[in-house]
Amino acid sequence: MRRFIVPGIVGLLSAALIAVLIYGVTQQGDGDPLATALSKGKQPLAATATLPVLDGAGRSSLAAYRGRVVIVNFFASWCQPCAQEAPLIAKTQKQLSADGATILGISWNDTAADSAKFLKQHDLTYPVLRDVNGTYAKSYGVKGMPESFVINRAGHIVALSRGEMDAAFIRRNVDPLLSGPQ
Repeated sequence: MRRFIVPGIVGLLSAALIAVLIYGVTQQGDGDPLATALSKGKQPLAATATLPVLDGAGRSSLAAYRGRVVIVNFFASWCQPCAQEAPLIAKTQKQLSADGATILGISWNDTAADSAKFLKQHDLTYPVLRDVNGTYAKSYGVKGMPESFVINRAGHIVALSRGEMDAAFIRRNVDPLLSGPQ
């Protein structure tokens, strides 16, 4: 009897492992559809739903910035990489505003008070909207914090940074948009 139990258990475990592997392979879609689209030269239209303005003065949206180059930056006060990225974001905003462009911050999964404190602490002066329930971040396929999306003057996403942006990303993806029409 014992000589049938061990092979039986091994057989069941093997079948279970194979089933889990098959399930994982069949459920694994394109891990980042937006990145894939951009890598193929496609420029998806950016989401423009209205969101509450951080300071509580109504609602606004990315559509309010149509005709301008915008970096949509998803952040949270509790996000350590967001804090590390903040000096570059502050410097970039000053440069962008001189060219009629801007960063549009999207505070995600954060209280208004904590987001406002984060902005003040890091001397961030760009406009900020609040994604209260995460729906807006989901429309961009946000996977973590921080994430930034470069939007051209026509309102199309032309580049993304999953994680902290660096100066090379800005030079490569933003600077060319500032120098001419899109």
